[in-house]
Amino acid sequence: NMIEQSPNRIKAYITIARPDELTLRQNYYPGWRAFFNNEEIKLRQNKYGMSILVPTSGTIEFIYQKSWLFYLAIFINLIIISILISTFGPFRVKN
Repeated sequence: NMIEQSPNRIKAYITIARPDELTLRQNYYPGWRAFFNNEEIKLRQNKYGMSILVPTSGTIEFIYQKSWLFYLAIFINLIIISILISTFGPFRVKN
């Protein structure tokens, strides 16, 4: 049963009789993490998307969080754009 779904989070309750592999057809990126009953478990990439080993019935959750490198890259780009606008833009200081 699906509990919650958004672009960065998928949460569902599953019922299984024995341990099994669950495959999520979602593009894999390094920021994805998987949880089973609020404990992080190993997430594997396969040709269909991502998969986890589910030991029993319970709540599964996939969460995507961007890396700090993503935010660093945005910050550096903003600085470069500011320098370019102040140097070559219409608001530059003329001597």
